Amino acid sequence: MKKVFLIITVVSAVISVSFYNETPLVNAGKKIVESNESIAANSIESREKKFYNHAQSIFSCIDDSTLSFEAFHFALKGYHSLKNRGKLNEKEQLIVVDFNMSSALERFFLIDLENEQVVYKKLVAHGKNSGEVFPDEFSNIKESRQSSLGFYVTGNTYDGKYDNSLLIHGQEWTNSRAQERGVVIHAADYATKEFLKKNGRLGRSFGCPALPHEDYEEIIDQIKDGTAMFIYYKDKKYLSRSKFLKRRSYLAEFY
Repeated sequence: MKKVFLIITVVSAVISVSFYNETPLVNAGKKIVESNESIAANSIESREKKFYNHAQSIFSCIDDSTLSFEAFHFALKGYHSLKNRGKLNEKEQLIVVDFNMSSALERFFLIDLENEQVVYKKLVAHGKNSGEVFPDEFSNIKESRQSSLGFYVTGNTYDGKYDNSLLIHGQEWTNSRAQERGVVIHAADYATKEFLKKNGRLGRSFGCPALPHEDYEEIIDQIKDGTAMFIYYKDKKYLSRSKFLKRRSYLAEFY
């Protein structure tokens, strides 16, 4: 009887210890999971902050008062997103077209990210039905004669209506029909300083980001075959929906 009583006592003690220790162990496990989730969240926020500081550092070195930091910051996000997808060449360069600016101003920026400087700054025309001096209507529809927002990747050159033209491949729902619409980069008389001086504004295209003749060949030769181009406008719908501006997308390559 003593042996039976002893065995029952020991078993009861083990069960008792297991019962009372279960809750602390479970709680400890929950705390570890919560801690890991918190670390992951903070890590993304920390990396996002570092990216922002990185963008500010480059922008400060570029030191061009006409270039909008907001436009550059968004463009740099897309650059890293596209690079992460293997869509860009090895040149560290980026084109920003800021359509928040008047067509009377140089709003085409070719930026050398490695040397942190604007290599070329040019006038650039917008679509005929996008607006007069300031564009505010954009479309991806054929025959709309409007400009299209978002990220593009440059392709090859070809001899077309405007001689040496550069294909640009739209990467988003806002510009995916660029080739179907015949939207390319080309030089045009209506995108020159002479036209601007005579008419008070640039002429307008059927949706193409048309450039002046001056330095055109050099620019095209430098940006063809895999350069990121961002056509920017403060459009809340676009900015909130662009897959290239999602932080997990651009931070993946940045780190």
